[in-house]
Amino acid sequence: MKMNFKQNKPLIIVIIVVLSALCISAVTATAIEISKKSDPLPKGDSYGSYYDNNKPKEKEISLDSGVISLTYVRTENLKELPASKRADHYGTYDIYEDENKTEYMFLLDSDIYCGYRMSTVGIPTLKEDAIEEDKALEIADAFLNNTRKNGKEYVLFSCEYDELGGYYDIQYYCPVDGYKTDDIFRAWVDAQGAVTAFSEFNYNRYAKLKIASDKYDKASKNISKKISKRVGDADYSVADQYVSIDDSGKLILVNVIDLSTPYGEVSISQREKIVQIIK
Repeated sequence: MKMNFKQNKPLIIVIIVVLSALCISAVTATAIEISKKSDPLPKGDSYGSYYDNNKPKEKEISLDSGVISLTYVRTENLKELPASKRADHYGTYDIYEDENKTEYMFLLDSDIYCGYRMSTVGIPTLKEDAIEEDKALEIADAFLNNTRKNGKEYVLFSCEYDELGGYYDIQYYCPVDGYKTDDIFRAWVDAQGAVTAFSEFNYNRYAKLKIASDKYDKASKNISKKISKRVGDADYSVADQYVSIDDSGKLILVNVIDLSTPYGEVSISQREKIVQIIK
């Protein structure tokens, strides 16, 4: 029996923002093969949270600090489609919490540990009153390497300080055959130097994936043609390019472009995703 919590769009957006702040401390998690399950959401539902009465109510996780007992609190779906209509479960997560109300996130129906979030991620702090960026990066690097056995393979690509949140938002990606993917390891280091949150929504998703360079180059050329056809004479810049897997299980190349379109005496900026199947 599943009790479902219906949500309006503003609340859904809040849930997504909160979940993106999930984080983790050092852990050894063994990936498991995930079999298809019955539809975890009622027909017609997209984003949202629900409580599954059939879910194991207790779970244990081994951290550097020891074994921690967790209690199931809810399941979150961050996709428009329920898991049964997607190629895999990535995008839907079971949320457990410890006695301190720290939330831990696991890929739906698995022991694949994707993040945690302390009850307080940070408090508003001016950057001048926070630890130096180099120190925050040093802390995040150590945390990544203690958390993931292949931490040395990850590539740092952004570090920003949020004064309102009082933390550094530091992001790495896990490449496949040298190519950037949307397997993003994201750590929040607060103004005092504590890692208060972490998330890696696509952890282990591409562990067995291989990408042939000729196929990637062909997809890259085709996506450039798509962009040229889409933008015409408009000005644009490529904000990001990465490999992903779509809901049907196809390997894709994604380009994120910032498009500037003249409108009278001003220009209207918009961000778009252009997708090309890699085959």
